[in-house]
Amino acid sequence: MTNAQQLWERCAATIRSQVSEATWRTWFASVSSLDLRPDELRLSVPNLLVKERLESRFATVLREALGAAGGGGEAPAAARMQKLGPVAGVLSLLAVLLAVYAFG
Repeated sequence: MTNAQQLWERCAATIRSQVSEATWRTWFASVSSLDLRPDELRLSVPNLLVKERLESRFATVLREALGAAGGGGEAPAAARMQKLGPVAGVLSLLAVLLAVYAFG
């Protein structure tokens, strides 16, 4: 497991303990790590909707989880998200819509 994956696993555990199960599945479950740089953890998100929601509504949660996961300054200051290719985005958007319908 890479450093980026380990850091994201710790962040994800922190986030999951702070949000509802529906929120976790809708916005965070499909996020994965891409790489770790000195100033940022790059994350892969399935589509622009998820990217925009994480950056707007959950920015503080992400920032705090990064700080907690770093254990004393090891964590980068920010998480930057990139969407996957269009097919994955369409499938994930469908999953988000189904989750919103089922839990909304």
